Amino acid sequence: MFLEVKNISKKYQQQAEKAVSNISFSVDKGEILAIVGESGSGKTSLLHIIGGLLEPDEGSIFLENERVLPPSARLVAGHPHINIVHQNFKMFPLFNVYDNISYFLRHYNIDYQNHRVSELLSLCKLEGIERKLPNELSGGQLQRVALAVALANRPKLLLLDEPFSNLDASLKLYLKKEIANILKESKTTAIIVTHDPQDAFLLADRIAVLHQGKLLQVDKPHIVYQFPINQYVAQLFGEVNLFDNGTAELFQLTHKQSSIMIRPHDVLIGNKKTLNAVEAAIKTIDFMGAFYRLEVVLPNDKAFIIYTSFTDAQVNEKICVQIDKQKLLIF
Repeated sequence: MFLEVKNISKKYQQQAEKAVSNISFSVDKGEILAIVGESGSGKTSLLHIIGGLLEPDEGSIFLENERVLPPSARLVAGHPHINIVHQNFKMFPLFNVYDNISYFLRHYNIDYQNHRVSELLSLCKLEGIERKLPNELSGGQLQRVALAVALANRPKLLLLDEPFSNLDASLKLYLKKEIANILKESKTTAIIVTHDPQDAFLLADRIAVLHQGKLLQVDKPHIVYQFPINQYVAQLFGEVNLFDNGTAELFQLTHKQSSIMIRPHDVLIGNKKTLNAVEAAIKTIDFMGAFYRLEVVLPNDKAFIIYTSFTDAQVNEKICVQIDKQKLLIF
């Protein structure tokens, strides 16, 4: 196994609960794992423990079967084969792009420095701006420089802490694709921490969901989305409709499980002749770009959300709502 995280726990003195609680998982060589969770879930603490920058209270990290030593066991915290891209990467302000990258190769001979910097400029699509200073760069260019710096010494493992949090929405999508391509092209094993599920869907081979310091689920993106382990995971990855007892009866659901949910794009607009269709009144219609979001009111006065690619319906109009029972999320 390339990376093994074994029974990691961490508690800060000022907090009542553990920031990270008995977490174990593994990462294969060349894999990209996204750790997803809300603010305060323990994501960054876990990332720093993996990188040897933070002391765990319990547990161990192994990289290629060798233990990653915690800060207390090293003169300088960290690991020589693990690099981290922090949320707010700072370049040397008086160095241009080329010199910022080459600085991290200063222990190599000049021929290798020039060769490696040229490789990184090409890989990270920085050719043509290598002589620019940091204050002349866009947010996306700065982020690519940060990635080039982190990849300079060919780390075995790359850790990225909220790499897209300070970028405009229009730039995020482009840069996510760029970084995914760079990581795959360089065959770099990476762990990305993010609060945004869309980052994880686009970048990761697998997703690990963290909540209040506990690891809830680790699986491929489509599995986490389509088969969430519990209600929290389902809601983290998108809007859902929750069936209370009255709503379940309306749709003739007889499940006795504690929670029944369905995603809005799995709710259909039918007609009165359709079996098990429920009449509802449209409360709001919002155009979301790729789809319309309808909020309807069911006969029991409960709100229900529908996503549809097209609608000519109007607010206050009555429609018939159907559900695909094969798409129910049942816990």
